[in-house]
Amino acid sequence: MTYIPKSNSRKEKLISAFTALLAVALIVISGVIQRFGGVYQISAIILGVISIEFYLKYVGSDYIYDAADDYFKVYKVTGKKSICVSSLDYEMSLSHVVSKQEYEENKDKFPQTNFNVNLCKNLAPKDYSLYFFEFNGKKCMMKFEPDEVFTEYINNLISAAWDKAENEDDEEY
Repeated sequence: MTYIPKSNSRKEKLISAFTALLAVALIVISGVIQRFGGVYQISAIILGVISIEFYLKYVGSDYIYDAADDYFKVYKVTGKKSICVSSLDYEMSLSHVVSKQEYEENKDKFPQTNFNVNLCKNLAPKDYSLYFFEFNGKKCMMKFEPDEVFTEYINNLISAAWDKAENEDDEEY
């Protein structure tokens, strides 16, 4: 099952456009006002980089969440190019996928993480989910934006993987 989150805000586009226009304005100002021209040019470069980063992360890219029987993958699609940014086995799960509200109500029950990754399409999503897992011996958390159907589906797969691992452990003894 796959899910593609939808952009629900114009905020990212506005920030990207505003910082790009401000960078251009600072370049023009640096040519007119010679005294602090270097400061204006450095500021313009920084704002240009911020504009490009916002565009590439939030405006020009999409995420595809792919839940198969054995793994959970997240692809980042930019134009015609697709890159797998996350591939996780369900056996490494430390929890089910939980909503923001469930996490905030039960923070004590979830592990402290060493590494957090944000794979949300939107800059400040209202509804997002968290997924805790272990990767290379470190506890990690993924923030992403699935819908309820996808969350239920992936939680069923996580439960099945835990049951399978538990049955294999019982057979060893």
